[in-house]
Order: sequence, then structure tokens, then C-alpha cells
Amino acid sequence: QPVARAFLSGFLGVFLLWLLLTFLADYRNGHILSTRIASLLPLGGSSLLLILLTALTGGLIGGLSALGASSLRPLPRPIR
Repeated sequence: QPVARAFLSGFLGVFLLWLLLTFLADYRNGHILSTRIASLLPLGGSSLLLILLTALTGGLIGGLSALGASSLRPLPRPIR
């Protein structure tokens, strides 16, 4: 399944990157901003849930982008 493989690779790549970058940024500022943002959303003030939600959103965007790109590849032509 090349389509599923394209989606999964795009999803995992962006998901892991956003997870790492948001966790590092959150750790550096002492979880202050993420806790405040998480209190505005229905996350119970959990900065970890906010980081996972951010990574999930990025992963879905990356997966759909990779899926679209794999669909635009030209089909192989038969050799005559």
C-alpha cells in the first residue's frame, strides 16, 4: 500500500518533530505558557495534553500533505 505508507511516513515524521520541538520549548520556559493555554482549552490545564494535541495536529497535516504528494506522482507508462 504505497498510499498508506506515504501517509504514515508523513504523519510520523511531522508528529515526532513537533512533539520534540514543542516539548523542548515547553521545558525551557518552565511549562508556563502551555499551562495557561491548556487552561483556556478543555484540557484541564495539562501541558502534556496540549503538546500531544499540537503534535497530532501537525502529524495529520504532514500525513495529508504526503498523501497528496504521493497521489500527484505520474503513473508509470507502459513500455511499447
